[in-house]
Amino acid sequence: NAILLSVLMLAGCATPSAQDSYSPVAELAKTRLAGKETRWLQSDKERQELRQIMNAKLSQPLTIDDAVQIALLNNRGLQAQYAQLGIAVSDLQAVSRLPDITLSLAHLREGDSLAVDRAISFDLLSLLTRPAARRLEQQNLEHVRLSVMMEMLNLATATRRAWIEVVAAKELEASAKQTNQAAQAARDVVERLMQVGNLSRLDLLREQALYADTQAELAQAQQQVILHQAQLTMLLGLWGEDSQYSLPSTLTSLPDSPRADNATESTALQQRLDVLAANQASQRLAQSLGMTRTNRFIDVLDLGYQRNSVSGQAMQKGYDISVRVPLFTGGTRQAKAQFLYQQSLDQAADTAIRARAEVRASYSSYRLAYDTAKHYQQHVLPVRAQIAEE
Repeated sequence: NAILLSVLMLAGCATPSAQDSYSPVAELAKTRLAGKETRWLQSDKERQELRQIMNAKLSQPLTIDDAVQIALLNNRGLQAQYAQLGIAVSDLQAVSRLPDITLSLAHLREGDSLAVDRAISFDLLSLLTRPAARRLEQQNLEHVRLSVMMEMLNLATATRRAWIEVVAAKELEASAKQTNQAAQAARDVVERLMQVGNLSRLDLLREQALYADTQAELAQAQQQVILHQAQLTMLLGLWGEDSQYSLPSTLTSLPDSPRADNATESTALQQRLDVLAANQASQRLAQSLGMTRTNRFIDVLDLGYQRNSVSGQAMQKGYDISVRVPLFTGGTRQAKAQFLYQQSLDQAADTAIRARAEVRASYSSYRLAYDTAKHYQQHVLPVRAQIAEE
């Protein structure tokens, strides 16, 4: 009855396809990333469509939204993460089917006598534990999907940050170039004044030192542009001619007022994918612990049918059962599983605590950065501009 029930349960369980498992990832991109699109590229036709999209976006200065969109479509590391979904689905499909059978055939000859042994067997224990194994693989698939979602959101965040750093570095490079040109002009003026006796050589040396400093600062600014743009290009998955894209010359203006603090600790615990993934891992290990307890007393249970014949004798028919009892390793496996489960609970709790702390600190850091930028915009930069003009 147990065998029949296991067979019926396996037959009645539908397994999702790889595309079905990927759909929630694409939906999350639209909801969390302001309508952005991500694709799991699996054919040449889809790659050709991606090329058309990229050509259109790279033909003009790359905005921050277009950069995120290209990264979501073209980053090969993200595509490799999507393949993890296919691997997890394959594992689920493998335990959703009946176990494989083992066929054996032996020919034994003694003089003129020939003995032929035929046997067919399958893992009975594997069949009985198939429903539990399927639930375990379902939880593993959900865990993999959450991990893929986190990688996607992290890529979008890293791309936005890299775009901002590149454009900011370009602005600093332009400012350093202007300062260098002004220092060069000042040095030339002082040099002419010294030649007619209106300034001393000490004044000229000071201007030359200032000019040399601005040259070093300009070189450092140019190096920062190269480094930040290389990081952005890597995240976009671009190379060759595609890496020659252009960017806006300035960042967007600072908002007139800071955004409201809408984040709460409860929202973070409900929506943060790392918290959900940690909880999912604990559930998966709990299921695994149940499997370990099931296999504690019987590790292998094979049921087989034999049909043997010997020359000149009647046919032999029957069955055989193979049982392996883990007398020495069963307890250690269960203890290890128990420790792993307790570890996952502590890790899940630690992740939740970290999420709460990050939520509390995130908005404070944002307001400090906004207020500092506002202060520079209203007070520091106008004074610096007047000094530069003088």
